[in-house]
Amino acid sequence: MVYEGLMRPAKKPVKLVEPAPEIASTSNETILGRIAREYQSYVDRRRVQERIVIKNALVKERIPHPTEEVYCTNFDSSILTIHFTIFETLTFFNKVFPSLLELPLPEQQLIFRSYMPTVGMIEGFFRTSRVFGGFDQFMMCSEIMCVNMQLPDEWLPPHEGGANRSSLVESMRLFINDQMGIVVPSFERAKITDTEMHALLALILCDSDPTSECSERLLTSLDAIRSEVLEDLRQYYQKELGLIDYSMRLGNLMTLCHAIREGTSLFQESFRMQVAIFDLYVKETLIREYFL
Repeated sequence: MVYEGLMRPAKKPVKLVEPAPEIASTSNETILGRIAREYQSYVDRRRVQERIVIKNALVKERIPHPTEEVYCTNFDSSILTIHFTIFETLTFFNKVFPSLLELPLPEQQLIFRSYMPTVGMIEGFFRTSRVFGGFDQFMMCSEIMCVNMQLPDEWLPPHEGGANRSSLVESMRLFINDQMGIVVPSFERAKITDTEMHALLALILCDSDPTSECSERLLTSLDAIRSEVLEDLRQYYQKELGLIDYSMRLGNLMTLCHAIREGTSLFQESFRMQVAIFDLYVKETLIREYFL
């Protein structure tokens, strides 16, 4: 089958701005090449910032691992990490998709708000697979931080949840189980490479809900990005992987893209419940703006 289409920093909202001047790239750089370059910079910047958070964290446990620096963290450290991750994701977004900066600012904000949580979802599953080889116990929530999925009550500080703490912890357990059920089968089937993960970071952007407030100009821009990524993938599959028929691999990648989108929707439902019922994130204006 050939796949043919979509079957405690400042609390002020992030404002999209023009990206800083970039190091000049070659005129024939592909979009996947640009994503690979900017993604590595994105990871490196966040890793530096996360080490500062870990150094000052009251709760931290380094996970024994032969090759990776990984810490099991908690709610408070995660909050700090999310703040600068939003800003770094914005920088990545601006540099990788410069054509979208030509759109009106409200549309840039619309598409970035949709994009932000999906990037975290892709990264979490990809990093977890690379670091731990599976999804049995730990889940990466950033570059060097993870949570123990079997012990959500240890991630949540004792003062959070109040009288409803046990219900909150149970809701987190149910969310984790549902999330794994949605994403893991597609992720394990696809067995994506680094290049395919880079492609996924663009394809998820283009997998927009047609009922959302998207102008024709925005949809045209997203279609152009999607076409460029699919052409780069064709070249990658044929020239680097030596595949003549790559339809199954591409189909698995696109199925994963839809699973990530569904998993993101589930996450946002869970997040809304945590805010509305259990009063989590009540002071986190920035985080609520991008995850509600």
